[in-house]
Amino acid sequence: MIYEPELIDVYEAGERYGLKVGTIHQWIRRGKLARAQAPRRHIPNGRPRILVDVKALQSLLTGRQRSQSSPS
Repeated sequence: MIYEPELIDVYEAGERYGLKVGTIHQWIRRGKLARAQAPRRHIPNGRPRILVDVKALQSLLTGRQRSQSSPS
């Protein structure tokens, strides 16, 4: 079975999961989250839309919640 990622725009991901778009961009810069660029027909105002995989974002959030709830 081939894994087909469910890609969503970073702005939609921010709204869906209650995250700031800047946080998602920072995770991409730090290599915690992979990104994909939308095809040319989806580029509004000449700026490429950055897409992220929903499952990767969910697993990152799950790990983040575990680390915040576990005692140090």
